[in-house]
Amino acid sequence: DNLNTFINYKPFSKEDIDLIDRVDHTIRTRVQNGCTGCRYCMPCPAGVDIPHNFKVWNTYHMLQNYGQIKWGWDDLQNSKATAEACKKCGLCETKCPQKLSIRDDLARAFADLSNPQYK
Repeated sequence: DNLNTFINYKPFSKEDIDLIDRVDHTIRTRVQNGCTGCRYCMPCPAGVDIPHNFKVWNTYHMLQNYGQIKWGWDDLQNSKATAEACKKCGLCETKCPQKLSIRDDLARAFADLSNPQYK
């Protein structure tokens, strides 16, 4: 079966590659922050799951589909690990290798995800 995949193989055309590049560029420009999910910022003394909040937030903006992230957002809310719990102590920012403005970004993430415009 795997070999049959390549019997009538056709490489991408220039138009295909251009389209893929445009879609890739569009999605990447929608990323809200550069969190890589390394978890160096964790544990948060207030119980915020910082990387998960940012993953849900970035996915929400990249795909612009609230249904795509609803489960993750509901899970964060149920576990009380949303950005809303942030006490702005700044401990996370001292540990972040990307030097993200975690406290400000968490506030933006919570505002976006609490009142999504794409529902």
